[in-house]
Amino acid sequence: MSHIVVCRLDPPGKEFEPLDCWLMEYFCDDVSCDCRFVALDAVANQVPDEILASIHLGWESVEFYQARTGCDREAAERFRAGCLDLANPGLDWAEAVLVELRKEVFSDPKVLTRFRRHYEIFRRELRRRERTAQSLAHGGLNVPPSSKKLAGLLGLNKGRRRPRRRF
Repeated sequence: MSHIVVCRLDPPGKEFEPLDCWLMEYFCDDVSCDCRFVALDAVANQVPDEILASIHLGWESVEFYQARTGCDREAAERFRAGCLDLANPGLDWAEAVLVELRKEVFSDPKVLTRFRRHYEIFRRELRRRERTAQSLAHGGLNVPPSSKKLAGLLGLNKGRRRPRRRF
């Protein structure tokens, strides 16, 4: 599941030409992890087939990220402000894109609230899917009706009787 933020980047120093930029949001899909950050890929139609910058951005306190990762305060502050993903740095001017995004997008509290809300929606859906998968693995006990139908089609609930209703 991903969401998209649209923005226009026009740097004053003209490190690059103005861009219509899309931020594609991605979240950690490890059910046991609660890292509370968004991974963003900045893309633009003016630069097809390229990721301008891959960015990690957190919205919790600096202390939260220090406690979670064991990093120093400076690293946690960079993470909280938005930092480039070192494994996927993007184009040569990715740092200039990050600076513009910090100024134009990440400084808006509504945007951070939106990322947090999308994260919570994603986590709820992830937990729901995990519960459904666990229920199917255990013979379909406590499975939502749509999943019971799927379990029947897969032959996972053969030999089970429906419990009688008592009124």
